[in-house]
Amino acid sequence: MQDGNSVKIDVYRNNNEDRSVVTAAEAEYLLVQSFRKLIYFQSSFASNNVHRDTRVSPHFMSTHGFGALETTAAREYNSFMRTKTFKCGASIEHNLPTNRLHATLSLCVNNLQEKVGWAVPAGGLLHMRVPADVLRRGFMLSFKESRGEDSKFLQNLTSPAWATKKYIAALDTMCSTRGGETTTINPYWAVDYDTKTGCDTYVQDNLRLTDARCLIENAGQTCANRLRALADKMPAYCRAHANEVSTGRRGTLRSGFTELCDFVPDLPALCMLRYSSFAGTTGEPVTDLNAQHTASKQQGLWRFSNSIFRGSVLTPDDSAILQALQMLPTDIAGHSLGFQVDKNGLLGLHCVNLLGDAQESCRVSNQHWMHNLKDHWAWQHARQNTLWPTGAGSEPVSWTCPLCLVRSLSGTADRRTIRSPSRNRNNFQFQHITAPSHFAHPIVAGARDLLLMPGRYISPMSACTSDARDCVAACHSSALLHDVTGDV
Repeated sequence: MQDGNSVKIDVYRNNNEDRSVVTAAEAEYLLVQSFRKLIYFQSSFASNNVHRDTRVSPHFMSTHGFGALETTAAREYNSFMRTKTFKCGASIEHNLPTNRLHATLSLCVNNLQEKVGWAVPAGGLLHMRVPADVLRRGFMLSFKESRGEDSKFLQNLTSPAWATKKYIAALDTMCSTRGGETTTINPYWAVDYDTKTGCDTYVQDNLRLTDARCLIENAGQTCANRLRALADKMPAYCRAHANEVSTGRRGTLRSGFTELCDFVPDLPALCMLRYSSFAGTTGEPVTDLNAQHTASKQQGLWRFSNSIFRGSVLTPDDSAILQALQMLPTDIAGHSLGFQVDKNGLLGLHCVNLLGDAQESCRVSNQHWMHNLKDHWAWQHARQNTLWPTGAGSEPVSWTCPLCLVRSLSGTADRRTIRSPSRNRNNFQFQHITAPSHFAHPIVAGARDLLLMPGRYISPMSACTSDARDCVAACHSSALLHDVTGDV
């Protein structure tokens, strides 16, 4: 104990003015003397009127981070020290993981871990960028719920927390001698050893019996004749109660906790965590990892047979046959897809982004517009036929005639007005998607008039090639003329 550069206690300071250290024994002596003075001379002690100040003790505990005074660990340690029959070495440690084999198992479990997915919190979002080949060759997504690392069977079984005072009392700690030093085996993996009597045990007809057996070579041989050294070392209690019901204790864990060797993982049928792939398919257990398994492909973003892309909820006849998605080289869009797991635990396509990348939220779910695309395309096809004259008596438009071009682009309400998207271009580019509605556009509805902007006849020297306001300065600069002549 040290207090700055000088000792404030006069009884020690008077002996040596230069002393700046008080030993633990000297401080303890002064503390005992102070209590002795209070007991003999304080009026409350003298009248035996001593009680706890309930106003002070809660404040003291809360100030020092204690909610309640816990004395169980100290009481158990004191009981252990009173009843032990060996000398504690410098290496003995209580409620610390000292079992080297347990630590080896824990390290083995950690080394066997392989990351095969991503942990996504509830309501979270995961962005993934994949090569185009993944989409074109077929891909599959799956999910499973998780209860956290602590709830995993192997991680829980090999956790160092089993060595803490929550699970093991100091009095029940298993000890061993190694190199003349007494050490703890913490946590102890209980098998068939009775830690209370020191006898081996075995189970017969669901009863645990004291085991004093040995393997004999003939009927006339006894354990004492064959294994004299073992017979001499076996405790007399074990020999006297051989094959009797054992009422001792197998392990060191507190009452109410399962011994580590008795841990059994839950059966898959009892697992309530949800998991599935597309359309709620769960697959089935396999016995051979090298065997080929059947998988069904839902091909094409725009095919009506593809129920997953259509936004409907598919309930397959066989939930063991997994569904995969595959984009076709002729598909437009499909480069950015959003999937989600709904409240019922079904994984499905939620958003087909037609222009940009996936966003934090889907503005319009594909389930609202892709499920009835066939009807939309049929309506567009019929409207395109109505807007443009077809059939007998309708002469084809001569696109080499300047007046025909002006009429088609002037917005004169003529039936031959050019519209966007063009039905002929739709027929040429998208009929492999929209057929038999080959005049329809896959994602653009309607057909607006495409009007010709009026010309501005000005001097060629001051003409500008852009009508954007913020580019006017660049348009009239000498750099523009230099770039144009360079391109030519």
